[in-house]
Amino acid sequence: MEDQPGQEASRARVASVDLETSHPLVAMVLDRASALGPALAQRAAHAGLAVMQPDGAVRSIPIGALPVVLSDEEIARRGTLASQLLSATAKAARWRMAGSRRGAVLAALGAAERRLVQATWESTSGLAVARVDFLGGAELYALEVNTTIPAMQGYSDIAAESWLATFAAGRRDLPDLIEANGSNALALLQALIEVHAKNRVDELRSVGLLCRRADAQLTELRFLRDRFRRAGLDTHIVHPDELTWQRGYLLYHGQPLQLVYRHLFVSRLDAAPAPDLERAMTASTRHGTLVLNRPTPHLEMKSTLALLSQSLESLDLSQAMGLDDAERQAIRMSVPWTRSLIVDESHKDARAHDLVAQVSAEPEAFVLKRSWSYGGNEVFVGRAHETGSFWSRVQATYPNVDRWADLCQHAARDSRGGGFVVQRAVPRVQTEQVLCTPTASHTAQVITDYAAHASIGSSPAWGGVCRAAASDIVNIVGGGAVVPIIRRHVADRLLQPA
Repeated sequence: MEDQPGQEASRARVASVDLETSHPLVAMVLDRASALGPALAQRAAHAGLAVMQPDGAVRSIPIGALPVVLSDEEIARRGTLASQLLSATAKAARWRMAGSRRGAVLAALGAAERRLVQATWESTSGLAVARVDFLGGAELYALEVNTTIPAMQGYSDIAAESWLATFAAGRRDLPDLIEANGSNALALLQALIEVHAKNRVDELRSVGLLCRRADAQLTELRFLRDRFRRAGLDTHIVHPDELTWQRGYLLYHGQPLQLVYRHLFVSRLDAAPAPDLERAMTASTRHGTLVLNRPTPHLEMKSTLALLSQSLESLDLSQAMGLDDAERQAIRMSVPWTRSLIVDESHKDARAHDLVAQVSAEPEAFVLKRSWSYGGNEVFVGRAHETGSFWSRVQATYPNVDRWADLCQHAARDSRGGGFVVQRAVPRVQTEQVLCTPTASHTAQVITDYAAHASIGSSPAWGGVCRAAASDIVNIVGGGAVVPIIRRHVADRLLQPA
């Protein structure tokens, strides 16, 4: 019998520590955090910790002055967990596309997404980078897997380097400290080089960072461009309408690009078609421009994560998807109870109606999420249902809905974007943080997430990235902050004279 919400088998959680506000370094900088906060935020904004608004204005992203301190071993543990979840999710996505379930996946997609997924779904072996977003403290809960724009490599480097330059200013060993703390931007470069080498015979020398014009994360892409150039690669930020196809290569201003790193939602090609770019994304030869990542919305859909959760209660499903013991353990350790919330009126599925009734009766216990959406959009956290901001979000999707039970009914019958999933709410872990902008700083209680990058087909030295927000939905474009991660051995050095 399938489990009921919240009644899944007891699970051995990942043996992680709380986000380490207990390290002596945090106490040491606490008294200076508010005073140095604006200078920290100014330095970070100048380096690229900012978002571009639709009108072209650039807004700095707040930065936390109290760092998260984690050991190399803990960062590696979280990275391994993310890699196992990514592998399992890729298998589940392929299983969905391999048979009769394909139609439901394709129905959730836009026209360009559908074309490209149909052409490329069998090849998820070369995902240069993905990001698994976790919440929690002593226990980590994986809430989603992102492969379309698994960004934050640049933002995380900017935050950590700016923090070190501010709070370790004047130390002779500052450059060494920054290097010892690691770099997600260089890990991304390593991943691109490794996947390129497995798929092409020529040495990688030229890279295009593909995005839309006025991309919200343009400043981060500029940071990545400059880091890649510093490493010796001819790197440019490119837009779909600037690329032309010739003899297997995408040309940028007449020059061939060996690799294009896609920082672009494929759905944008519906309004602004780019047939040459689509041709490159579907090419299967070992010659010409390699586009990474290929479109994988079927992997990112939250309904795919729901299958992983469901596989804990179904050995047949687990075996059908080809999950191994390590992947099943990773799911058991970190994936909260998640199911598709779909009421099919033609079949009158009693279990589906029962699930909707239970979710309707317990708003504090559940979260509703549209399966194929991103950026925290159409995520409704039940425990916030008595707040005005919650209903502002709801009514952007369902203008006439003002009761949680009615929201559940609408969500269960809404098939757009693959419909909704329901997820068991995870514990709300709040910590104190000093949030800083270039003009001010203030202390707040925040929820801090942890995002771990992972790859398929490469093994770079990934670190992590933390974001913080006062609300349950932690999102940078929506006003959240980036919190620096400082490795424990670097933090220990900072306790000693230079």
